[in-house]
Amino acid sequence: MVKEQKANILEALKNSFEDTSDVDQKGLDVASSTEVLDFLAKVLTPPKECTKLYRKCCDIAKTSGDKKRYADSLNSLGFRRLCDVSHSKHDPEGSRVTLGMFQEAYDIRRTLPEEEQKRQTHAHTISKLGFCHVLQVISFLLI
Repeated sequence: MVKEQKANILEALKNSFEDTSDVDQKGLDVASSTEVLDFLAKVLTPPKECTKLYRKCCDIAKTSGDKKRYADSLNSLGFRRLCDVSHSKHDPEGSRVTLGMFQEAYDIRRTLPEEEQKRQTHAHTISKLGFCHVLQVISFLLI
Protein backbone atom coordinates (compact mmCIF):
# COMPACT_ATOMS: atom_id res chain seq x y z
CA MET A 1 0.00 0.00 0.00
CA VAL A 2 1.29 3.43 -0.92
CA LYS A 3 2.40 5.70 1.91
CA GLU A 4 -0.18 8.37 1.01
CA GLN A 5 -3.00 5.81 1.11
CA LYS A 6 -1.94 4.69 4.58
CA ALA A 7 -1.88 8.29 5.75
CA ASN A 8 -5.37 8.86 4.32
CA ILE A 9 -6.78 5.80 6.10
CA LEU A 10 -5.27 6.82 9.42
CA GLU A 11 -6.39 10.44 9.04
CA ALA A 12 -9.97 9.39 8.20
CA LEU A 13 -10.14 7.17 11.28
CA LYS A 14 -8.64 9.84 13.53
CA ASN A 15 -11.11 12.42 12.22
CA SER A 16 -14.06 10.13 12.85
CA PHE A 17 -13.14 10.02 16.56
CA GLU A 18 -12.04 13.64 16.96
CA ASP A 19 -15.17 14.98 18.68
CA THR A 20 -15.83 12.46 21.43
CA SER A 21 -19.02 14.18 22.55
CA ASP A 22 -20.77 13.53 19.23
CA VAL A 23 -19.10 10.28 18.18
CA ASP A 24 -21.22 7.87 16.19
CA GLN A 25 -21.08 4.62 18.15
CA LYS A 26 -21.10 2.70 14.88
CA GLY A 27 -17.64 4.08 14.22
CA LEU A 28 -16.41 2.17 17.26
CA ASP A 29 -18.08 -0.97 15.95
CA VAL A 30 -16.32 -0.61 12.62
CA ALA A 31 -12.92 0.15 14.15
CA SER A 32 -13.23 -2.81 16.53
CA SER A 33 -14.38 -5.33 13.92
CA THR A 34 -12.01 -8.22 13.32
CA GLU A 35 -11.60 -7.47 9.63
CA VAL A 36 -10.77 -3.80 10.16
CA LEU A 37 -8.44 -4.59 13.06
CA ASP A 38 -6.53 -7.13 10.97
CA PHE A 39 -6.28 -4.68 8.09
CA LEU A 40 -5.12 -1.77 10.25
CA ALA A 41 -2.59 -3.91 12.09
CA LYS A 42 -1.04 -4.81 8.74
CA VAL A 43 -1.01 -1.42 7.04
CA LEU A 44 -0.60 1.22 9.73
CA THR A 45 2.97 2.01 10.52
CA PRO A 46 4.46 2.76 12.88
CA PRO A 47 2.46 0.39 15.11
CA LYS A 48 2.24 3.03 17.84
CA GLU A 49 -0.08 5.05 15.54
CA CYS A 50 -2.48 2.13 15.38
CA THR A 51 -2.18 1.67 19.15
CA LYS A 52 -3.02 5.35 19.74
CA LEU A 53 -6.10 5.02 17.54
CA TYR A 54 -7.34 2.00 19.47
CA ARG A 55 -6.60 3.69 22.81
CA LYS A 56 -8.85 6.54 21.65
CA CYS A 57 -11.60 4.01 20.75
CA CYS A 58 -11.27 2.49 24.23
CA ASP A 59 -11.52 5.85 25.93
CA ILE A 60 -14.62 6.81 23.93
CA ALA A 61 -16.33 3.49 24.60
CA LYS A 62 -15.52 3.62 28.33
CA THR A 63 -16.84 7.18 28.63
CA SER A 64 -20.04 6.25 26.78
CA GLY A 65 -20.81 3.56 29.36
CA ASP A 66 -21.49 0.96 26.66
CA LYS A 67 -19.99 -2.20 28.16
CA LYS A 68 -20.12 -4.26 24.98
CA ARG A 69 -18.34 -1.63 22.90
CA TYR A 70 -15.82 -1.06 25.68
CA ALA A 71 -15.05 -4.80 25.85
CA ASP A 72 -14.74 -4.88 22.03
CA SER A 73 -12.39 -1.89 22.12
CA LEU A 74 -10.28 -3.45 24.88
CA ASN A 75 -10.06 -6.60 22.80
CA SER A 76 -8.88 -4.62 19.76
CA LEU A 77 -6.35 -2.59 21.73
CA GLY A 78 -5.12 -5.73 23.46
CA PHE A 79 -4.66 -7.46 20.12
CA ARG A 80 -2.64 -4.53 18.77
CA ARG A 81 -0.45 -4.61 21.90
CA LEU A 82 -0.20 -8.38 21.74
CA CYS A 83 1.29 -8.12 18.26
CA ASP A 84 4.09 -6.00 19.75
CA VAL A 85 4.52 -7.70 23.13
CA SER A 86 4.52 -11.32 21.93
CA HIS A 87 7.78 -10.70 20.10
CA SER A 88 9.51 -9.05 23.07
CA LYS A 89 10.99 -11.19 25.81
CA HIS A 90 12.33 -8.04 27.40
CA ASP A 91 9.00 -6.39 28.21
CA PRO A 92 7.29 -8.42 30.95
CA GLU A 93 5.41 -5.31 32.14
CA GLY A 94 3.93 -4.74 28.69
CA SER A 95 2.83 -8.35 28.66
CA ARG A 96 1.11 -7.92 32.03
CA VAL A 97 -0.67 -4.76 30.85
CA THR A 98 -1.93 -6.57 27.76
CA LEU A 99 -3.07 -9.50 29.90
CA GLY A 100 -4.96 -7.01 32.08
CA MET A 101 -6.77 -5.60 29.04
CA PHE A 102 -7.98 -9.01 27.94
CA GLN A 103 -8.91 -9.92 31.51
CA GLU A 104 -10.97 -6.74 31.84
CA ALA A 105 -12.66 -7.39 28.47
CA TYR A 106 -13.41 -10.96 29.58
CA ASP A 107 -14.80 -9.82 32.94
CA ILE A 108 -17.05 -7.25 31.25
CA ARG A 109 -18.30 -9.79 28.72
CA ARG A 110 -19.24 -12.18 31.52
CA THR A 111 -21.71 -9.54 32.77
CA LEU A 112 -23.39 -9.19 29.36
CA PRO A 113 -26.44 -11.22 28.31
CA GLU A 114 -25.75 -14.85 27.40
CA GLU A 115 -26.39 -14.13 23.72
CA GLU A 116 -23.48 -11.66 23.70
CA GLN A 117 -21.23 -14.26 25.31
CA LYS A 118 -21.82 -16.63 22.40
CA ARG A 119 -20.38 -14.25 19.82
CA GLN A 120 -17.10 -14.60 17.97
CA THR A 121 -15.58 -11.58 19.70
CA HIS A 122 -15.99 -13.26 23.09
CA ALA A 123 -14.19 -16.34 21.76
CA HIS A 124 -11.37 -14.10 20.48
CA THR A 125 -11.08 -12.49 23.90
CA ILE A 126 -10.86 -15.87 25.64
CA SER A 127 -8.25 -17.22 23.22
CA LYS A 128 -6.10 -14.08 23.47
CA LEU A 129 -6.42 -14.11 27.25
CA GLY A 130 -5.16 -17.70 27.22
CA PHE A 131 -2.28 -16.73 24.95
CA CYS A 132 -1.31 -13.93 27.34
CA HIS A 133 -1.22 -16.44 30.20
CA VAL A 134 1.07 -18.66 28.12
CA LEU A 135 3.36 -15.68 27.49
CA GLN A 136 3.47 -15.02 31.24
CA VAL A 137 4.56 -18.61 31.92
CA ILE A 138 7.17 -18.50 29.17
CA SER A 139 8.62 -15.22 30.42
CA PHE A 140 8.72 -16.65 33.96
CA LEU A 141 10.58 -19.75 32.75
CA LEU A 142 13.09 -17.67 30.79
CA ILE A 143 14.04 -15.56 33.80
